[in-house]
Order: sequence, then C-alpha cells, then structure tokens
Amino acid sequence: MIRILSDSVSTSVYDDLYKNNIDVVSLTVHYDGKDQLDTEMDFDYFNDTLAERGDNLPTSSQPSIASYENYFESAAKAGDSVVGVFLSSKLSSSFEGAIMAARRIKKEYCDFQCRLIDSCASCGPQMAALLAACGVRDNGGTLDEIADAAEHSVRCSRIMFTPSDLRFLVLGGRLNAVTAKIASKLKIFPIITTVDGYAVASVKVRTKSKANDKMFNIFVDDVKAHGLKYVVVHYAGKKTKELFDFKERVEEFVKHEVELVSVSPVISVHSGPAIGIAYECNDELSGKFTGGSPQILFSI
Repeated sequence: MIRILSDSVSTSVYDDLYKNNIDVVSLTVHYDGKDQLDTEMDFDYFNDTLAERGDNLPTSSQPSIASYENYFESAAKAGDSVVGVFLSSKLSSSFEGAIMAARRIKKEYCDFQCRLIDSCASCGPQMAALLAACGVRDNGGTLDEIADAAEHSVRCSRIMFTPSDLRFLVLGGRLNAVTAKIASKLKIFPIITTVDGYAVASVKVRTKSKANDKMFNIFVDDVKAHGLKYVVVHYAGKKTKELFDFKERVEEFVKHEVELVSVSPVISVHSGPAIGIAYECNDELSGKFTGGSPQILFSI
C-alpha cells in the first residue's frame, strides 16, 4: 500500500484529509500557557481572539523527529511506502525533520521507500499537492507517479494574503519594525506570497481594499494564462464582510462555489488577521521560484 502523509498546516478542515486517506502529523501551538496540537484546537475560538493576541503572540513548533520516526516505522513494518507533502522548509523544520526520520528508518528497514516533497508554501498549495497525489494513487499509480503529481502541483500553485495588522509579521520576524510602522502610518498594505519557499511581500499597495483588488487581479491573470484546477479562499481571524465580499468576487469569476478555509493556527500566529487565496493552475506559474527549478522532491 502507498500511504500519503501531511503535516497539519495543509488545511484546517481535517475531514478533507481523513476522507482522502491522508495521514497527519501535527505541529504544536503554544498559547495561553499551554501546548496544543494543531489538529485538536478550537479554530473558531482561536480566530475570534486572534486580533487580541498581538502583544502576547503565541508560538509554534514543528513535529518531533520521534513522531515522524514512529509513523515511518509503522509504514515500514507493514510493508507500505509513503509519499509526504510538507510545509515549506524555509518556514519550518517540519520537512527537514521528516527527511531525517525517514533516513533513520531506511537504515533499519532497507526495503522501505518514501518520497518527500517540499510544498514551498503552506495551506492551500500544500493541500492541492496532496489531492493531486491522492488522485493518482486512487487510479493505481506507482510511488513515483504519485510523487511526480504532487511535485507538479507545487510548481503550478500560489498562495497570497493581505494582512490587516502588521504587528504579527513584525513579532514573527517576517517584517522589519520600522518598515511596519511607516507602512501603517501611510496605510500601505503588503501582499504576502511565497518565493523560493520564503514568505515575502511581493507587492505593497495603498489601502487594504486596493491590496485585495491587486491580489484578486493577480489570481485572475494567472487563471487566464494557465487555467484553474483548484482554489480556496483563506482567512485568519474573524470572518468579516470584507472576507465574504472577496469570496463572492472569486466565485463570480470562477462561476462556482469556493470553499472558505481558515488557515492553521500555526500560520495565523505569524500572519495575524488576514484574507488570502490559494490556487493551483494547469501549468507552472512564474515568480514562484527564482534562479531555476529547485529540487523539492527527495527519494528515500
């Protein structure tokens, strides 16, 4: 059997993982004086109180290597192979931990095989890659065919979001404090995306509404040029009229209902309240990688 594995950042709708037979290793969020697994948190409560946490920022930690080792060993003992898709290696050590654990298990179980993919993003693009892998698996694909489908999806996907409160990006080390102060004073809002796996401010726009307009227009241009296979609207923090207006705008363009998905608390502790979009096109998207095509698939 070929198993498909994800860390918990791929989605907050864990039923989507379970119904597709995707296994999950959870990251941990540290807040309110306690540690909680990402997969066991009350997302509604966390989102409703997110804006109040700007001066007491929760933190997160990747899964332990031991948790990955336990998973890979159970697969090896059962004679199963694994395809895994993980949070960007530039944003977390989750992917690195999975590779280290898989290599240790490979030394003990020589016939064990796995393919591990760096999503170079989080949330929607990671989920799109997992669903691409599931589609090939369910049609009887081989280990390498499943992994190749996930890798191709990564290269064809994009995530963007517009934060409402820059304090979270500053406290999370994603934005310089002086830059954030100037941006807030001038009402400049960045559009955050991933480039080479890093979270970067790709565009800076005056006013939040214009930032949302720009984000939507980038999405439209990508879809017109490369088609569309998958799209979700993301949010962190409270559900607002601004969020539902953006979702409606996306639905009017794609002409079908679009799922509204909270990002994982592991992501929202860094982004703060935000609106975003994640999607997969049919072809590779420009601007996601610079300086060539990096290795993102590792065979163990």
